[in-house]
Amino acid sequence: MQLIQMVAGMRDKCTFQCGEAIKDVAPSSLSARAENPFGDPFEFRPYRLGKKIKAGADFIQTQGIFNIPKFREFMQRCGDLGLLDKVYILAGVIPVKGPAGAKYMRDSVPGMDVPDEVVRVLRRLARASKTKRPRPRRTKSAALTSPWRLSSRCAKSWRGWSAHHGRRVGRGGQDNHGKSPGCCHDR
Repeated sequence: MQLIQMVAGMRDKCTFQCGEAIKDVAPSSLSARAENPFGDPFEFRPYRLGKKIKAGADFIQTQGIFNIPKFREFMQRCGDLGLLDKVYILAGVIPVKGPAGAKYMRDSVPGMDVPDEVVRVLRRLARASKTKRPRPRRTKSAALTSPWRLSSRCAKSWRGWSAHHGRRVGRGGQDNHGKSPGCCHDR
C-alpha cells in the first residue's frame, strides 16, 4: 500500500514521499495493482481492493479467471461497496492450450481457482479434436510444386540467414546467387 501511496503522491501532489517538492515535471502515470479475487478469506477481498483504491490505484488487473460464478460474486460485492465507480478492473484472461495446463494451474499455482469442470471440458475437447481431425498428409506433388521448397540443410534460410552458407534468401524463394525456386543445395 505504501508504494501505491508514494506513486500517487508524486503524481497528484508533485511531492516525493519525504515531502520535498518535485522541481522538474511531475510524473504522469497510471497506478496499476494486482488483485486475486479468489484468495482466502474470500469475504475480505473486496475490502482489500478498497484499500488499494483509497491508496491511489487507477486500475486493477486480476488473477486469471476460470471460476466465473465466484468472480461474479466478487464483482457484485465490489459494486455493493461502490468500488466499481472508482477504478477500472481488467479481468485476467489466460489462454490454456489443453487440459494439462488447466490441471497444472488448478493443482500447482497458488491462488488459482480452476474448477474441475473446466479441466473435464478441456479434456473432452482434446479427445474430440484427436478423433475427428485427420492428420494432414503431404503429397509428393505438393512438395514439388511449392515455391518455398527447401532442402533440409537450408530450412532455416527461408527469408532469413542461413547458418551454413551465409546468404539471405529473399522473397520469391530467390537467394543471393539467383537460384529460384527452392534452395541452392537442391541442384
